[in-house]
Amino acid sequence: MSTSFFPEIPFAQADGSYTNPGGSEPAFSLDVGSYYHNANVVMVSAQGTPPGQDDIWMNGHMDNDPANGKVSYLGGHKYTVDVPISANPMTQGTRYFLNALFEAPCSESDGQPEVSTSISGPASTSTDTYTTSVCYENTGSGIAFDAVLTLTLPAGATFVSATEPGQESGDTVTWSLGSLPPDTSECIQVTVTFGAEGSYGFTSTLSYYTGLNQHQVDSGAPEIVSYGHVNLLRYAGVTQIAPQLPPNVAIFVNRYPVDPALDSARDLEVADFESGQTFPNDTADLLAGSATLVFYELEGDSGSTLRADKVNGRIVLSY
Repeated sequence: MSTSFFPEIPFAQADGSYTNPGGSEPAFSLDVGSYYHNANVVMVSAQGTPPGQDDIWMNGHMDNDPANGKVSYLGGHKYTVDVPISANPMTQGTRYFLNALFEAPCSESDGQPEVSTSISGPASTSTDTYTTSVCYENTGSGIAFDAVLTLTLPAGATFVSATEPGQESGDTVTWSLGSLPPDTSECIQVTVTFGAEGSYGFTSTLSYYTGLNQHQVDSGAPEIVSYGHVNLLRYAGVTQIAPQLPPNVAIFVNRYPVDPALDSARDLEVADFESGQTFPNDTADLLAGSATLVFYELEGDSGSTLRADKVNGRIVLSY
């Protein structure tokens, strides 16, 4: 016979009487001076005995800390699976065991991992060697097992190196991450070279298991990186105002065919210009009545997206 201390708890409920099949460990008792961390650890014990003496079915958090997961102990040996349960008392142990599995946090929606991956890096580069960061995290309360992170390289990009233990194969770089516990967050790096000026899109995927089920998430729309050289020339003035010569369409879309002689007193060439870079200037250049500033694209091709903006008293160019 047995005593159930918490019959209101679903995974501790029985359907009929319970019989212990015996075995080498039919029950558990605490040593003198020992105690349980929590009073609700013991679910079932031998009839007429208090918790800590001849305990049959126990379930609790390791060190009384929910973050450490649950541990279950069931006394007895070789429980049966005969039905109906109410007529087979030794089947109750099997019921307790299965209930413990379904009661575990990993079997519930709020005990699942929340996994994501993303790409992070500069939006443009003026050199053909580029490093991007591949990030992953688990913000859920469950563990993502056997996680594998994959970065897909864009066409025209050649692999150079990756954070260990990244393995390159064809157009992908893969990391076997193992298990991702809750509150895991990390970014790892990949360096590539671009074969030609243009736009390149990076994507990543992260596959993982919960139990026997495999899941996969991705980084979403490709993270676009623009690669190109834009060398700019600044000089004070245009040849004609009304109509303006050269016209903006020639300045901001096409390569200007003539390279005027540089005047060191007023002209400045910026090599390997990067999008968003602040263009050197004097404060007087931005005042009313100052000479017109013209920016010529001498090398590279920004298409029709080259723009000049005044930001905090400086000229910022982007493409």
